[in-house]
Amino acid sequence: MKRPNKILIIAGSDTLSGGGIQVDIGVTNALGNLPFTVITSLVTMPGGDFYIYPTGKQILAEQFETMNSLVKIDAVKIGLMSDVDCVHQTAAYVEKLKKKGAKIVLDPVLAFKETDDELNHELKVAIINHLIPLADVVTPNLPEAEALLERRIESIDDVKDAVLALHEMGARNVVLKVAGRLVDEMSIDTFYDGAQFKLLQRPRLKKNNVNGAGCGLSTAIANNLANGLDYYDAFAEAKKYIYQTIKYADSTTNAIWPCFIKYED
Repeated sequence: MKRPNKILIIAGSDTLSGGGIQVDIGVTNALGNLPFTVITSLVTMPGGDFYIYPTGKQILAEQFETMNSLVKIDAVKIGLMSDVDCVHQTAAYVEKLKKKGAKIVLDPVLAFKETDDELNHELKVAIINHLIPLADVVTPNLPEAEALLERRIESIDDVKDAVLALHEMGARNVVLKVAGRLVDEMSIDTFYDGAQFKLLQRPRLKKNNVNGAGCGLSTAIANNLANGLDYYDAFAEAKKYIYQTIKYADSTTNAIWPCFIKYED
């Protein structure tokens, strides 16, 4: 039996497990690794309204200090940043882990399915300046890429231009989660490593009760990198895994089914 790799998840807590650190923990367990967590915020939706409550600078600092007791982290998944201070603290800590060999996957959470609101401009600039340059892989969805680049993405040619621009921001590899926005019947994700552009597509699975696919894909990539896969294979295997979780999710219930159950085709 292999030693489980240690995955640090820096993200927000989602009470309904429809995304965030709950999905990240589930994916990490499903892929045979050991999750460690630093919680940046608490996310609630009372009555359907969306609220983000930052953990706070002191508590965040104490979580990072607690993590110093670990000898080695193999990969880091960064999710929701609650404010600019959170970005700065996270960047300072993650930079140390990167120097020790940890793989860094950044999911730049700027837009949510549940709301049209986006985090403020200062937070976006902080993510661009301090986190994207540390990322081995950055994994925005289409609205997040549009927010980061301040442009519309309406075609595959636009996607190619976008991943090039995101790569030029400093990320070593870019995974742009297009999903079904450009081609209604297909789920599309793209990969760019500075040299080659690859597109993976599968028939779109329309299941309204499955949430957390974006979080899950990013976390699966981090786990696959920790498990020794190269960047493209880590992405391709993560895409396959998330597709399976959606494909076999129970469609007969109105419950939210997070994407962290591992199925074999």
